Amino acid sequence: MRLAFCRAAQKTVLFFTLCLSCGPALAGVLANPDWIFGTQSGPFELISGSDGLLRWRPAGTANWHEEKLGEATVDMALADPSGHELLALSNSRVWHGVRAAAATQWTPTLEGWQIRKIAWDKGQSSWLAWGCRSDQDSECAVLGAVKAGQNWQPLGQGNTPALRLLGVDAANRAVASAHDGSLWISENAPGTWQALKRPKGFAVNEVVDWQRAGPWWAGMTRDRRVLLIDAVRAQAFAVNMPTGKASAQGSGWTAAAYDEASATLMLGGADGRIAVASVAAGKPPVFSLRAAALPYVEQLTFDATGKQWLALSNDAQLFSSRNAGIAWHLSQGFGQSRPNGMSLAADGRLLVWGNGGLVARHSPAAGWTLEQPDLSRYINHVLRSPSGTLIAVGIQGLVARATGLKDAGPDWQVIDAGLAYGQYLTHALAYPDSRTLLAAGSTATIIRSSDDGASWQTVFKHADGALGNFQRIAIHPRSRVALVIANPGWVMRSADEGASWQNAAGGAVLQLKDVIALPEAGFMAVGEAGSLVFFDAQGQLQRQLSIAGKPVWYQIREAAGALWVMGDGDRLLRISLDGQQRDEIALGQHFLARDIISPAKDVLIVAGAKGTLLRSDDAGRHWQSIQSGVEANLRRLLPGSDGGLWVTGRDGVLLHSGDAGRSWQAVDSGTRHHFKDGLLLPDAELMLFGERLLTRPAGLK
Repeated sequence: MRLAFCRAAQKTVLFFTLCLSCGPALAGVLANPDWIFGTQSGPFELISGSDGLLRWRPAGTANWHEEKLGEATVDMALADPSGHELLALSNSRVWHGVRAAAATQWTPTLEGWQIRKIAWDKGQSSWLAWGCRSDQDSECAVLGAVKAGQNWQPLGQGNTPALRLLGVDAANRAVASAHDGSLWISENAPGTWQALKRPKGFAVNEVVDWQRAGPWWAGMTRDRRVLLIDAVRAQAFAVNMPTGKASAQGSGWTAAAYDEASATLMLGGADGRIAVASVAAGKPPVFSLRAAALPYVEQLTFDATGKQWLALSNDAQLFSSRNAGIAWHLSQGFGQSRPNGMSLAADGRLLVWGNGGLVARHSPAAGWTLEQPDLSRYINHVLRSPSGTLIAVGIQGLVARATGLKDAGPDWQVIDAGLAYGQYLTHALAYPDSRTLLAAGSTATIIRSSDDGASWQTVFKHADGALGNFQRIAIHPRSRVALVIANPGWVMRSADEGASWQNAAGGAVLQLKDVIALPEAGFMAVGEAGSLVFFDAQGQLQRQLSIAGKPVWYQIREAAGALWVMGDGDRLLRISLDGQQRDEIALGQHFLARDIISPAKDVLIVAGAKGTLLRSDDAGRHWQSIQSGVEANLRRLLPGSDGGLWVTGRDGVLLHSGDAGRSWQAVDSGTRHHFKDGLLLPDAELMLFGERLLTRPAGLK
């Protein structure tokens, strides 16, 4: 499904105004952030997560409005009933947003406080925040404000406990364990606290998470014990949960839910156990284990509209039970992305969010809608096919396909290529003027598509995986023979558009890392121990060479009318396009070179490890070190649509040069996740990929 955004003037309004010395830029469309928080409170739905992102929309609508608050994770975000004011919590700081016609204006608020939770108080039509003074963790308070940007005041009797671990539910009722080991609840009004008697022999610091389940607070621990609080009667019980194991060892309880009609309390465990208890007033619940076992239970809830229990597992599955956990049925799968939470509205609407941009919703009337496919896995390569289709491949068997670019970026769909969860793909390539595509990767696997990536079939896989992992694919433009190389492993050859494969290296096990087709000759492959391997246009092995010093060659690039072989050392190899001439080009220093580009005649630029950039004005005879301003490893040099240059790297590094590489300026990519590579799309949009998949609009500087 396409993820649509409502951004005013998407192509031209590229910055959200913040009242700071330097406001964070809207860097582009990030396809796969990790969403960690969501809510359907009031008339709005909100999700927030990594890379400073939050999205909101009116309930029941399809299009998200996106906001960006720098680079830190947005731990939670809320809107007032009018949707005019927003409040976001990021790294213990609170940001107040006011919607305007062109953009949302964000300003920091509650400066000097380390905030744990934020909320909207419907009864008082005001904002709430729980936190402690930044310079004194023992000075804590519940604060309230009618306008979130001003006039925050302490609430209640002013003796908020020194918060160690805090839980706040949707009704703004709270529980807290303090640094001194005391236990507190706030049931009647925010800021009004009541101390509880701790159960004998139970250390409150064992609790790692609080969850509200009906009238109960459940304090989760990492072993078999759970601290349960009857909030109505202000009683706390330390409950030894059943384990179903002879050793009586537990692995921790992680989720809780409550059915008010039957007074049933249900807990879910890290090892998929389900325990239920019929609770009675003033008595500690007595749990019994259900026979059914699920994967790790991330969250439980009771759906009163559908009269069913819902269990969200961390392996991308949602289960349901209509008989209090005796039997469970798979309701929905979410690919291979880890879901981080779900929110159930009073009318039965369900919102699920998770890693890799996962967003899914369900309504009793319309059923399930997967709004964003699972792109959580590291993306090793993105291919643009002859028809313009984009194919992304990566770890955990990822194959994703997009047939066009929209305002919200590529319209990605994840394709089931029949690969196992542990497999990964490293490279994909298309036959010239064809709808036939190839992809290759781990356990010596090659997959093939004959319909432009809409479906895939495995066409080669070694029986025991002993061939190692395939690294790269090359297709000769004249003979249409394809080679796939491995490290270590065989070289595989196909002469029938990838339908069948044979060994092309006489059974030799080679350690190769890259291969390229030479239009005027055959193929050339490079790898470890300084090896150069040449094949003819039919993929038959011709000769092998080894360069003195035996450097490790990592890749081959074409620039300035020649091929350049790069690796870990103090030199490059320059090879003529017919493979007949070879020169060693000294770099003047030892480093790992990863890419080369020629923006003008005789001008060469090399990028590599530790922020290294070298530039030559005389075709490589002399080199000058250029200040990059970064220490991160640089990975890929790309031409810009404006005649400039881009270089990508780890830690979200993105640099731009407008003077043929003489100087470089850092550009905010909007993330600190690693970029492995990138490509310039025909409509001048820049796509970067690796841990994140970012489409950057044309003209953005």
